[in-house]
Amino acid sequence: MEHTKAFLGIGRADAAKAVTRLIAETDGIAVRPDHRREGVGRKIKLFCDSFAARHHAAIMVSVTTNEAAAGLNHEAGHIVFERCDGLVIKYVDTVGEPLIWLHDLDGTIPEAAWSVSVLGKTYGPTIVVGEQRAIRRGNTDKDIQWVFAVDAAGHTVA
Repeated sequence: MEHTKAFLGIGRADAAKAVTRLIAETDGIAVRPDHRREGVGRKIKLFCDSFAARHHAAIMVSVTTNEAAAGLNHEAGHIVFERCDGLVIKYVDTVGEPLIWLHDLDGTIPEAAWSVSVLGKTYGPTIVVGEQRAIRRGNTDKDIQWVFAVDAAGHTVA
């Protein structure tokens, strides 16, 4: 994901490595029209989640591009954000200040929205996930609605 490049860019290879290992992303699931409504998409989505969890990912993120995709993610147990300006990931460790990264949607697909799910524990740092509704200059935590945090023990806090 883009946030790993951002963390590397500020000299935080530790954060980039941890977040690369801890956050999985599903870029898209497509089912042929003649096989829709057969549960194929749901099986693929659940397989992706299971595969990522088996490989120690703590969080799965994806972008839903239409109502059917949002429904699929919701049925698979994901939190589907309403249309928001950005997904915010805060990496909290013991090395300096928490790192916050914003991934905004470019607006080319008006129905696009973020979907997130907790898969397991972080085995170390806490990762906090939130959504940003308004992109403003000089963003602060006040612009962000934190949705949940996942820690080393697998505890989630809403």
